[in-house]
Amino acid sequence: HPQAQVQMGLVALLKQDAAPLDLTARRLYGAAATDANPSFDVDATALLSEVDVAQHNRIQSTLGTDGQQAQWKTGGSTLDYAPRHFLINGRPFDGSNVAATDIGVNAPNGARVVLRLANAGLQSRSLMLTNGTWRVLTEDGYPYAAPREQATVLLPAGKTSDVAMVAVNNGAVGSTATMGAVFDRRGGAAGGQVARLAVTNAASVNHPPVVSAGPDQQLVYLGAPLSATLAGTASDDGANAPLQLSWTASGPAAVTLSTPGALSTGATFTATGNYTLRLAAFDGEFTTVDEAIVRVVPPQADLSITKTNGATSVGQGLTTTYTITVSNAGPTAVSGATVLDTLPAGVASATWTCAPAVSCGAASGSGDINTTVSLGVGGSATFTLNATLSATASGSLVNTASVSVPAGASDPNPANNTATDTDTILPAPPAVLPLDNFDRANANTLGGSWSQVVAIGQSAIRVNANQASDVLVAGAAYWSGSDLAAQPRQAAAFTVANATVNGDALILRASGGLAAAVPANFIRVRYNAGQVAVQTTTNGGFNYTNLGSPFTATLANGDRLVAQANGDGSVQVWKTTGANWTYLGQTPPSTFTAGGRVGMQLPAGARVDNFEGVTLP
Repeated sequence: HPQAQVQMGLVALLKQDAAPLDLTARRLYGAAATDANPSFDVDATALLSEVDVAQHNRIQSTLGTDGQQAQWKTGGSTLDYAPRHFLINGRPFDGSNVAATDIGVNAPNGARVVLRLANAGLQSRSLMLTNGTWRVLTEDGYPYAAPREQATVLLPAGKTSDVAMVAVNNGAVGSTATMGAVFDRRGGAAGGQVARLAVTNAASVNHPPVVSAGPDQQLVYLGAPLSATLAGTASDDGANAPLQLSWTASGPAAVTLSTPGALSTGATFTATGNYTLRLAAFDGEFTTVDEAIVRVVPPQADLSITKTNGATSVGQGLTTTYTITVSNAGPTAVSGATVLDTLPAGVASATWTCAPAVSCGAASGSGDINTTVSLGVGGSATFTLNATLSATASGSLVNTASVSVPAGASDPNPANNTATDTDTILPAPPAVLPLDNFDRANANTLGGSWSQVVAIGQSAIRVNANQASDVLVAGAAYWSGSDLAAQPRQAAAFTVANATVNGDALILRASGGLAAAVPANFIRVRYNAGQVAVQTTTNGGFNYTNLGSPFTATLANGDRLVAQANGDGSVQVWKTTGANWTYLGQTPPSTFTAGGRVGMQLPAGARVDNFEGVTLP
């Protein structure tokens, strides 16, 4: 309790300098190295206090008496507070002003002196320098923007101030001389109180040692005790005793120091957290302390993952290959990071490999990926995932892979820990049934299962070398051997059998007309010059109307053209080469929604084989 403590004489001044920049000066407060204002050589203290005799006696009479604590803690009322004795550095004046006390300054002539002023009393004090001026540097430890040159300092109760002056003693080393006095107008009944500034001319000045605890450090804690080396430095002007060094540590757990009395020491940590390591150097008068922060962190790895199959679509029943790359950008290596890829429902089966094997928890597997990787800083592991879609998959194929750090580690950027590849699932070509493989003797017509115009005993499309061939002029033929009109969907296909491709066409939904060989209404799916056009006619082929835009494709000998008419009148088209197929697209709906027959149109010199067709629900 300040009121009681002052009356009991329990007052003190704690002084703390800023760290010195070099061995030529002390520093009153932290500032730029070019700022000379906080630099000084020696300091002296003027600690003001006071005693109210009546209040002092009241506290003294009750101090330590059981049941009276409340009385001495309050110290009585301060309404009639009337201090009679005033003190500087604990030395009282009775007000007679017969004698004065000295504020001792031990400094060479011309040394920079800081006088530390503090008022521990309950009344304001006004201190005046009787000779010259001083430079007021701080108030309550905070520096002014610029020093104030003045002769008086006002010290309200509880205030502190630092003033600067130059020591003056032209006498011999060891002699003492007075360089003015500090006058307190409030002190004493006879008009004031004086404290002389007594300067003893010293041979030299002891400046504090300069200390560095070294740079801050960051350590990665992996569960076992972790050691670091702290390499401090310390220098001294040698004006006093040899340096005594000591390291201390504070933090969330105990730290073991191997040589705490040396500049360099080992430090062992057993838990994560921020630790403060302090190196103190004591020269017999001053202690300089510097701190280094050691951050013991769990493993931290910026893991990232990418995933792509290099495509925007994938077909039903086909296999697509994903490349999944897991990388570690640091700042530490990681062991046992989990890689997950739970395959979506549209995938029927999958196999995968991981490389390099030294980084992979498993080098290969099937189905979902659920394994680990261990990566150094800058390292990566690559998974190759071959996924086969089911024959009934539809919509979009959305496949997400993720990576996560192991327990006890952290990732500073979790936003790049997942990667998703999205593809449109393309429909597979329909499973059409063989209708005519043309494996029979050459003939001028295709036979009784076909309807075609025959002129002068022969048609334009005939059986030739076990294939359907248009030898002389363009012609058309329509399948009559089985009913392909009973279901909402209808499909047909043939295989290109020579290099004459332009003009090859499939016929769907053929109906109407004067005769079976000359239908009025049908859909034509025709290849020409790198495009497949879907067209409709209602006048037996005198005019055609494009149904949507043509599809881009290239047909060659051995390729297969497949087309399917749907219940809404739209048409889907595929090209197949061997076991591989390409979905070319789907047209807009049309009015050709009713049944009809399938067939083909061939230009002169064209050949096709294996005509196929089917109806679908």
